[in-house]
Order: sequence, then C-alpha cells, then structure tokens
Amino acid sequence: MVLWDDKLSFRPYHTLVLFKYFGSAVVRTHNRSAGGRLNSGIRAQKNMLTPSKDNLGKWCMLLLGSLMTVSAIPKLGGYLTTGSISYAHSRMIPFDLVGPAAALVYGLFFLVGVFLLVAGARGLMASGQSIGRAGLVQAPGPTADTSALRISADRDSVCAGDDGLPHEAAFFVAASSNVPEVLAAAWRACPLAGIAGGKATWLIDVAGPDRCIGVMAEQWRQPKLLIPPETSAADLFKGMAPSLYFRYWCQSDPDEVLEALQSKSPLPARYS
Repeated sequence: MVLWDDKLSFRPYHTLVLFKYFGSAVVRTHNRSAGGRLNSGIRAQKNMLTPSKDNLGKWCMLLLGSLMTVSAIPKLGGYLTTGSISYAHSRMIPFDLVGPAAALVYGLFFLVGVFLLVAGARGLMASGQSIGRAGLVQAPGPTADTSALRISADRDSVCAGDDGLPHEAAFFVAASSNVPEVLAAAWRACPLAGIAGGKATWLIDVAGPDRCIGVMAEQWRQPKLLIPPETSAADLFKGMAPSLYFRYWCQSDPDEVLEALQSKSPLPARYS
C-alpha cells in the first residue's frame, strides 16, 4: 500500500484503510479506559500490568494522527502564505479540488489527525507508557521498589441513607509509597462522606481499631498523623493484611480527638 503518490502528497483514502484495520483495537482500548472514578486505583494497577500489545490501538492512534497532522501542515501552510492549494482525486473524494475546497479537505484532515494524536498520547500516558522512549515502559532505577500492595479500604456510614451501597473497595500502591500517598489512593477508592455542616471527623485505623494512625476532618485539607508521614506502605502493613478503616467520629472536635490519641487518653464522646 502506498501512502504517498508521485508528488509526495499524503492520500487520505489509504489512511482510512489503515484506520479500518486498527479500529477494533482502538475501540477496545477506549472502552478499557472508561469507567467510574471509584475503581480508579484498581484500573490504574491493571493498566500498569497490561502487556504492551494491549496498547496497540493507542499507538495506532498516535502514529496515524502524527502522520495525518504532519502531512496536512505543509499544504495548509502553503495555502496561508501563497493562497494556492490543490487536492488530487482519490477513491474517497474522486475530484480534483483547488482553492478553498481543497483547503477544507486538508483542514478536516489536520483536525482529525490532531484528535487522534492527542487521544493516543493521553491513552499511552495513562497506561504508564513512556512516549519519549519509543513506547517502552520506563524502567525503574536501580533502587526503585517494583512491588505493589493490594489494600482494602472501608468506612463507617454517616447516616441511614449512606447505607445504600457498600463502601469497601480495593486499590493498589507501590510498597515504597508513603502514608499520605496511601491515604490519597484510599480516599479515591473509598471516598469519605460529607455531612451537613461540613465538620465530620474520621479516625484512620490500620488493620483494626487497635491501631489508629491519625485523624482526618472534613474541614482539614490534610490528615494529621500519629506516625511519621514518610513511613512506607511496606512498613505500615508489615506482618498484617493490608487494610484501612475510617471510623466516623461524628462532629467531635478533631483537634481534641487528636490530642486524646497522642496522650492515650479516652476519646471525646462520639455523640457529644
């Protein structure tokens, strides 16, 4: 199949033929990347472990979009500078076009190319592909931790209406992730509920209520921890099943709750 004719102009019909061959792969790739936000942690891990052949559709979109965009730019540039442009007939458009009609064809060609280029690049980046390294997954450095932990997260319900769906979810993090990174991933998979008044207080438990590692409040931007934030996930869950549970402590003052935990005093009344 010849992509360029004797005058080195790109033939849109041949592009459509290529797209036909790879179309099914593109659709499957798009469907895999779609979905709800609650399972984003699990989907991200699946993408990280997906073989490179599953990214065929994304690579086809990237390469095809690049080819279409690069081929249309000289034509459109010449039209803008000289006011002259022509399109040789093909099977898709069996006419010889000149002037604005030809510019319209190449303009559409350019826009489709840009769309495919951006969609393919975003898909590859979302799958952990390194576009700057010929599509190879970036190799970790010599000290990088390539292991991953599957962690379950769950929380209390804040009211009867919050019991409609289960809150428990699973997500993946690298074993070297620190505590804030682990909690951020947990709250993406298992979002904490907001309440009227915006002052919900949550205790952060690791593998049960006997090990509380911090407090999160709805009015805070970040949790306040009882352990060093640089603690790795591997150390956090060492010797136990990786799990997090967020206990709803109603609207108790989160600073008083944190102070009680730090001093190992009884917690303020939950329903005060």
